[in-house]
Amino acid sequence: MIKVIEVTQEDIDRGVRKESCQCPIALALQRCTGYLWAAGPLEACRIGVADSDVEFPRDAKRFIRNFDDGLPVQPFSFEYDEEKQTFK
Repeated sequence: MIKVIEVTQEDIDRGVRKESCQCPIALALQRCTGYLWAAGPLEACRIGVADSDVEFPRDAKRFIRNFDDGLPVQPFSFEYDEEKQTFK
C-alpha cells in the first residue's frame, strides 16, 4: 500500500532542529503511518523495528538539511510504499 506523507506547516512549526524523532518529517511519518520514526539526513527508520532503514528521496534529504541549518522550508509531500519499504 502506498501512503502519501504530507509534511504540513504544523509539522514544521512543531519540529525540532537536529532531533531525529522530532524532525518535521519524522512527525509526519508518525502521523501518517502510526509508527514512531527517526529521520536522519539520508534515511529514516522505524523505532523498534530491525532493518527498517529506508533511504529518503532527494527532496526529503534537502528539506532535512535546510531545516537543520535553520533555512526556510515549505510543506511538501512524498510517498511511502509500505510493502516495499521504500520512499518516492
